[in-house]
Amino acid sequence: MPDWLSRDYVGPPFVLFGTAHLGTLALIVTSCLLLAWFCRGPAATPPHKAAIRYGLAALLPATQIAWDGWQIVAGVWTIDWSLPLHICQLAQLLSVVMLLTRSRRLFDVLYFWGVVGVTQALLTPNLSMHGFPHIAFLAYFLSHGVTLLAVTYMLTAEGYRPGWGSLGRSWLALHLLLPLIVLVNLATGGNYWFLAHPPTTPSLIDYLGPWPWYIPAIELIGLGLFVLALLPFVWNRPARAKRRMAQ
Repeated sequence: MPDWLSRDYVGPPFVLFGTAHLGTLALIVTSCLLLAWFCRGPAATPPHKAAIRYGLAALLPATQIAWDGWQIVAGVWTIDWSLPLHICQLAQLLSVVMLLTRSRRLFDVLYFWGVVGVTQALLTPNLSMHGFPHIAFLAYFLSHGVTLLAVTYMLTAEGYRPGWGSLGRSWLALHLLLPLIVLVNLATGGNYWFLAHPPTTPSLIDYLGPWPWYIPAIELIGLGLFVLALLPFVWNRPARAKRRMAQ
């Protein structure tokens, strides 16, 4: 088995904010900007937008299948960690439904999960030793990056916009899922959503105190970040609406 697929990887380890990490982040940001530019331009005809929408919808599950397939072949798939129950994986799978159905309700949820949750996961990945070009590195950043591309598409091609109600629905969806994740953790001995203990790799959670005190801290910070992610769309909205009506 080639090293980039090997369980016992001996290539370059992942380095937080190293060259590979920063380069990949730059590529994801550039891809989102280019997608937004294209979707707002005259070349974005309905057939072109449909091709992008279906392409993203196909790419998202493909990355999950590749990731699960490698884990199974490498013998590292475990029920206490590998189920697609992490927030970013849930966002990835729900993004497929959002793209296929152009669901505004799912967009309301996934805008915040994407901008806040996926972005944080990209900045502090839980990758340990798997650096570029290992499949774990590629699958991780591709899946998270395409989730952001899906949200970017809905913002620019479909013209969807979040509001205060969107924030409430997204926050409610998280807390409706929370009891299920707790039960799964108890049943499997897992650490989904990092509810059992902090991640073993560097993350923002390291600065929020020991378990369980970092959990309410995450709640407060997450809510604040949700509000910040919403502000560009609600700041001075009545004044902007009056200006449009006057034009």
